[in-house]
Amino acid sequence: MQEKATNILKENKNADIMAHNLSIYMNAKDIGQTDHLNIKTGQKLFEIRSTYKEGEPFEDGMATKLPPRTEVYLPEEEQERSILIAVVNGKEKVYFEIFNSVNDGYMGN
Repeated sequence: MQEKATNILKENKNADIMAHNLSIYMNAKDIGQTDHLNIKTGQKLFEIRSTYKEGEPFEDGMATKLPPRTEVYLPEEEQERSILIAVVNGKEKVYFEIFNSVNDGYMGN
């Protein structure tokens, strides 16, 4: 996961990504997936633990743009793709899984 996050950030230093459960998720707007932005939040999954700083390892619970303690939820209904929803200042941001280190697969567009 560390190598993939580093590569993503080399390609786009402003990438809005987060790590959870050995996967990397990217803000739907960053990958042109704006048709899924009306997804409702379901069960709370975790909170962002820290914000990434260049040179640090990119670890589970870390994000590049989301502040610590941001609550992250599963969608209310099951989706075709793995999706998480972060709630920042009362606004929902949809994130798509783009990499899963368990199957070592890039799932980007």
